Amino acid sequence: MGIMHQDLKPGNLPFDAKMNMKITDFGLSNECNKCDKLDIFCGSPIHAAPELFLGQNYATPLVVERSLGVVLYFMVTESLSFGGENFWELGSKP
Repeated sequence: MGIMHQDLKPGNLPFDAKMNMKITDFGLSNECNKCDKLDIFCGSPIHAAPELFLGQNYATPLVVERSLGVVLYFMVTESLSFGGENFWELGSKP
């Protein structure tokens, strides 16, 4: 539908009473198509793609897919794939 969420994380993916996952909090979403390249950093750093930390233009669908991968990793392992005490530590992890 041309809307990219930009802030997918476990807190924005609650389950309803029938255990259906819902997507909430579209406050940082952007309207774009598959070919658009963005250069703004938005979303939660712990779920952000490396391109955002590097200040590079990025294809929004790929960044959203990466966020979904981080969420899936968290759902399976109950831990984050990487972390840091602050934004700068998080951005410096390999």
